[in-house]
Amino acid sequence: MKGNNSFDAENSLKNPIIDEKAVSLDNSYILKMCGNSSGKVAVALSDSTCEIYSFDNSSLKKLDKLTDPIKGICDIRFSRQNDSTLYIGSSDGGIRMWDTRSGNSCSTTYEDPQTRESVKPLISFDISCNDRVLCGGTEVVQNDAFMLFWDIRSKSLLGGYWNSHTDDIMQVQFSSQQPNKVVSGGVDGLINVFDISEQTEDDALQYSLSTECAVDIINWISDDVVSCITQNIDVQFWNVDSADQINTFTREDIAKAAQNINVEDCYIVDVYNTKENIPFLVTGSYADERKGLKLLQVTDDGLVLKSNLDSNKQIVRCSWYDRESELLVSGGEMGILSLWKSFGLNTNAKSKTDSSLLMGMKKLKVHKNKPY
Repeated sequence: MKGNNSFDAENSLKNPIIDEKAVSLDNSYILKMCGNSSGKVAVALSDSTCEIYSFDNSSLKKLDKLTDPIKGICDIRFSRQNDSTLYIGSSDGGIRMWDTRSGNSCSTTYEDPQTRESVKPLISFDISCNDRVLCGGTEVVQNDAFMLFWDIRSKSLLGGYWNSHTDDIMQVQFSSQQPNKVVSGGVDGLINVFDISEQTEDDALQYSLSTECAVDIINWISDDVVSCITQNIDVQFWNVDSADQINTFTREDIAKAAQNINVEDCYIVDVYNTKENIPFLVTGSYADERKGLKLLQVTDDGLVLKSNLDSNKQIVRCSWYDRESELLVSGGEMGILSLWKSFGLNTNAKSKTDSSLLMGMKKLKVHKNKPY
């Protein structure tokens, strides 16, 4: 590399696009996306429909369209163990299960039995790594924000937590290795770490981490590290076993690393981890969607620009990264699904998501018990 933050065009592919598809022809946005290790990606559109595609090193191919509309889709997830099962959550408080092999109708709905009395609108949900538990995070309802848990096999509501967040729960994420470990992030600025094998919410809450800003997106980067994108467009990395904040990048840091992007135009699509355990950010620019989509690698020296995705045609709303194939899928406001090869991310790397990221650690306020 020519310096810590300079972009070496000779070592990176400037336009690594493989394929793209116009998912929608009626100005519908691609709002949400999920994928799996079988090379499938599902997208939820603003017209309340979902489509499923396969992807490989050469193309995107449409497999199915779930035409039965679901209003207010908040998130979508593939089953952890069955790539033909897709879950779709919505603001009506329900999570619907679809078996894509048996047609376009919902086969099961998971909901709160009290929904008829008081709807708890879902914002996010996730599935445990052993495919046994669904967890949904809700808006504030009558002064409480809920985490609801369902048994996938019996379809019954197991119970909920409602004392750990004081505002909307924007994200819940199960560990990919530990089925009882789940983190949640809220508008109250807290990342809560739970062990749901415990009998009570008080005992289940292991840590409550203060980000000092509303949480937007959380991702597991490794077995013990999560990334957090805040609504201030900052990125934080936390060790959820030790409750330490191990790295942070401000919106100014990100815009500077991306090069030729104004701070006020900079946005973050998501944060991922390569198979070499190298975290990277997918970032964009509201001012120039074509030039703005870039991949920034996390190193001990800060953020390094690795790829300009100059063939991008839209403001990107969501993405999916497959670690094994190193393929990135993005979707956004023009209804275009794009497939990219993420060249260069595993080269010239100096950091991994282990103790090396602890360099320059700035520890924030940490609550080992609930702060209210």
